[in-house]
Amino acid sequence: MATSHRQSQVPEDPLTSHRRHAVRHGKTSIAVNIPSDARDIFDIERGSMLRVEVYSWGIVVQPINTDDLLKEDSK
Repeated sequence: MATSHRQSQVPEDPLTSHRRHAVRHGKTSIAVNIPSDARDIFDIERGSMLRVEVYSWGIVVQPINTDDLLKEDSK
């Protein structure tokens, strides 16, 4: 006997939507472990979204202002 289950429609978190958009455009999400003393020095909040740029000479990690991302998504 087949039963159908309705899935509840939960509003999607705008940041989740942005991450999916980024993955579709060839960008991926990675986890970056930043020690607490470095977070204090560079004023990075735990759980912040970060932009990671990889170059031949090293890696650049910058916090992303999520308010700006949400404005871009709404355009």
